[in-house]
Amino acid sequence: MKRLSVLLSAVLLLCFSSWLVAAPMLEEVFVTAQKREQSAQDVPIAITAMSAEAMRAAGVTDIADLTDINPSISFDVGQSSQNSSLKIRGIGTVGNGRTFEGAVGVFIDGVYRSRSGMALQDMNDIGSLELLRGPQGTLFGKNTVAGALSLNSTRPNFDGVSGNAEVLLGNYNKELISLALNLPLTDRHAIRVSAISNRQDGFLRSRQQDGRTYNQTDRLSAKVQWLFDISDSLESHLILDYSTADAGCCWGSVQVLSGPLTDDLIYYANLRGLDFYTDRNAEDQRLTNNNSRSSELRDDMGLSWTLNWALENMDIKSVTGLRRFKDEQVNGDADFGPAHILQLNEPTQIDFFSQEINLSTSFGPVDLIAGLYFSKEEYSSYRNFVADTDANNYASFRTTMAIPELLGLSVDTAPLCRPPGMTLGCTTLLSGLLGPLGIGAFDLFPAGGEKIIEDNYYQDATSAAAFVHAQADLGAGWTAIAGLRYSRDEKEGGYDQLYWYDSLLSRLIIESRFVNGMRVTDAQTMDVVEMVLGGQVNKEIVSLINAHGGTAVGLTGKDANLIRARKLEVVNRSPELERPEIIDIGHVGEVASVNVDVIDMLTRSNVIPVIAPIGVGPDGASYNINADLVAGKVAEAMKAEKLILLTNVSGLKSKEDKVLTGLTAQQVNDLIEDGTIHGGMLPKIRCALSAVENGVRTSHIIDGRVAHACLLEIFTDEGVGTLISRN
Repeated sequence: MKRLSVLLSAVLLLCFSSWLVAAPMLEEVFVTAQKREQSAQDVPIAITAMSAEAMRAAGVTDIADLTDINPSISFDVGQSSQNSSLKIRGIGTVGNGRTFEGAVGVFIDGVYRSRSGMALQDMNDIGSLELLRGPQGTLFGKNTVAGALSLNSTRPNFDGVSGNAEVLLGNYNKELISLALNLPLTDRHAIRVSAISNRQDGFLRSRQQDGRTYNQTDRLSAKVQWLFDISDSLESHLILDYSTADAGCCWGSVQVLSGPLTDDLIYYANLRGLDFYTDRNAEDQRLTNNNSRSSELRDDMGLSWTLNWALENMDIKSVTGLRRFKDEQVNGDADFGPAHILQLNEPTQIDFFSQEINLSTSFGPVDLIAGLYFSKEEYSSYRNFVADTDANNYASFRTTMAIPELLGLSVDTAPLCRPPGMTLGCTTLLSGLLGPLGIGAFDLFPAGGEKIIEDNYYQDATSAAAFVHAQADLGAGWTAIAGLRYSRDEKEGGYDQLYWYDSLLSRLIIESRFVNGMRVTDAQTMDVVEMVLGGQVNKEIVSLINAHGGTAVGLTGKDANLIRARKLEVVNRSPELERPEIIDIGHVGEVASVNVDVIDMLTRSNVIPVIAPIGVGPDGASYNINADLVAGKVAEAMKAEKLILLTNVSGLKSKEDKVLTGLTAQQVNDLIEDGTIHGGMLPKIRCALSAVENGVRTSHIIDGRVAHACLLEIFTDEGVGTLISRN
């Protein structure tokens, strides 16, 4: 996935007077809202400014406290801090998308934090706070459509040794200790060291873990600053900081499931002797069903280096930022119930570099600032779902519930499934069903904390910008502002998933091998394929169709001899071989015939058949058949008008990596011969080719990731993939 965008913004404002919200004890407030130090009275934008003293007096210790001092700002904490969102005037980023950047830009010591959650830390030796309301895109960039929050550390000084210490105690065993020490080394060197420890018990209590609490605070941060006056006109300010947190963040007041399996989960929890708390309106709203000892671990480290060069007629400033942010949710309760079914582990790492250079000058009543900006971000996230100790017993329980449903019986089998250790239970019932597969009833999911689903996402983003901003005092309280910013952003990312049945293949020591795009399938692998494709995947598709208003039924090719199969032999024609090599790839078949009567019967009743690509041989053996080949043969047998194959690529590509939008059968054969079409694309192309050569009018290979892909391919001239037609 690659995204390239160009942003051009311009603003022209005429402002009368200035707007300032500041702590009442401050007679004059100096801010850097326009990239240079100014009196707040001269800044014609809506701004809230606070000094360190004002923040202490208001009890502001982190960003989440800002709501208490200004109602226009809110900080919404998600289930993890990386999903948190800062909003101004109700405008901000919503949702838990891992790639979302905030609509409110957060800047700490001039360095941009690409995710609001990266700023969820204590105000360690922060000397000033500025909240800019409204769009700030000209000076601060694209992620400030709602506003910007700027925090600046208390600078070292040369006035002598000084320091401060503060201890704050509160309810829930609140302990906040902060220390700061200023040390002038020479008349040109000064350092400042600070640290803050923040601890508090959680306010959300678990009913399942003897009163264990969530949303506790356990944070520690440290900062070292070095101020160096290189010359009378050149100043260097280096800041190194580190913070860590170990917290049970960020659970809601009551976790209540709502979905098709809610009743089953409550029933199962009751069988396990667990109390499932479901009342949203109960007296005590500080209860949760969480059973795991989940926590969120955060590490944030980096530096900011500022160079200020004061020339006779202008000031030049360079701000360099380098950061690494790591966040990991550990042992999260992904099922939100009292049973131990599913856990979530989600580690994330963000590496960020930024460089900005700007100059500011004045021409009479006109103040001008111009600059260049560059940033690069590497983002990686892994979301792993792990089967917990109850996973297999619950899967067995759900299977026994499904048995009478499949047989058309209304028999309640739930009491047959008891907690692990009971003699009568799901194990007894399922041993006969799963025994031939060599899998015990409690071994449907991998044990020992193995992942059953793994989502991997990475994103590399670069941004470059040039900007200019001018402000002119027109007199009589009027100010004119003109600004222009050009931005170029490029993002490239990727996403992949690993499912539990892939892990199952590994656990059974079954190596996944492919020959000409076909999976080699031995007897063991065939058992797994039949269980996964004919069971889990097929039923998931059927359920989705039914949930969206359709009527679907799941089948395999073995049902009513729907797909008759014969063993497939793969021929390898290598130049080094004297004659073609015939390769045995096991229980892999090809379609011999299709029982059209079964499909006709279902379609006449407006029922959508969902067919798992498993065929039956003359001897009753099961054969794994490529799904595309089955689709093509069914289309041929049904004398279909069109065959549409959905895939996860943009279409058939040439050797120059361009999508071939329209091909004849002869052109496809030529591309196969010259090697343009190879590997996993071969079966898909061959089934599409065979279909058009045997009665199907057109075959379409389209990108299923595109919204409304089928409609676009059929009803537009350009389409979204490759169309293959008869010669």
